[in-house]
Amino acid sequence: MPSELEPATQSLRGVPMLIVDSDGPSGRLICAILEDEGCELRVATSGAEALVMVEQRMPRIVLVELKQPDMNGLELVRALKSRCSPWNIVIVAVTTSNGAETKRLALEAGCTDYVRKPIDALSFAARLQSLLGRQLEAAQPNGKRGPET
Repeated sequence: MPSELEPATQSLRGVPMLIVDSDGPSGRLICAILEDEGCELRVATSGAEALVMVEQRMPRIVLVELKQPDMNGLELVRALKSRCSPWNIVIVAVTTSNGAETKRLALEAGCTDYVRKPIDALSFAARLQSLLGRQLEAAQPNGKRGPET
């Protein structure tokens, strides 16, 4: 059992994920990393396409490039959060921006975390495993952690 200082981790094998990224090389790198982990990947190249895919099959993790060709990434995050229970989905902003303001806006919009490009292939999957583990732990009905009442 993990201590309070070390969050639970969760395998990514078979986890349905949606990658929303219109940047070819970056999206391919993310796909390659997650394919090695055994994830069930779907890729959208626009916000509108992502919303359709979410309706078809609810992913557990959504990676959202904040710069989308058809809609602001923050608007996409808000739309995703309105369609999903916050305890059933992990949304991670992926961006080239290193500004504190962009990070603050992403987290306020509903992102669980924020990752800067270029992606660090060595730690990326571990980071997602940790986020998924914490999300699953928070959703447990045992009262240990979960939504505030």
